[in-house]
Amino acid sequence: VATQEEALALPEVHEKLERSLKKLWGMCQSILDDILASVQDFPYGIRWICKQLHSICKETFPQAPKEDFYRMIGYFAYYRYINLGIVIPDSKSFDILKQDLSIYSRRCCVDMARIFQKMFNLSLYEEGEDHRNNIF
Repeated sequence: VATQEEALALPEVHEKLERSLKKLWGMCQSILDDILASVQDFPYGIRWICKQLHSICKETFPQAPKEDFYRMIGYFAYYRYINLGIVIPDSKSFDILKQDLSIYSRRCCVDMARIFQKMFNLSLYEEGEDHRNNIF
């Protein structure tokens, strides 16, 4: 049994991982483009709360870097609205997909949600998951 480091050192494993990460990144990029193109379609309440969060943070923490504001607002919008649609797009609540997802498709959705979680938090993967930072 090989360790993760030993497995990642093997050329065939590294190549397969790179192909998989590129494919996953392509799916994530497509979904992110759709999300950004549809911000105006977000429920008014979500957009209003995000605007209020930005205003309050700017007043309360004028010295804080903009990235901290974006991180917090992204975190709110992602977890309160976007994440569920990515993880369970076949839910009747979202009306995104009309059919049930296969196990493989659901796993892909969860993987994409993990990537989006890192993106919306403006963070990279921890030690041990460094190979995934190649996605960014």
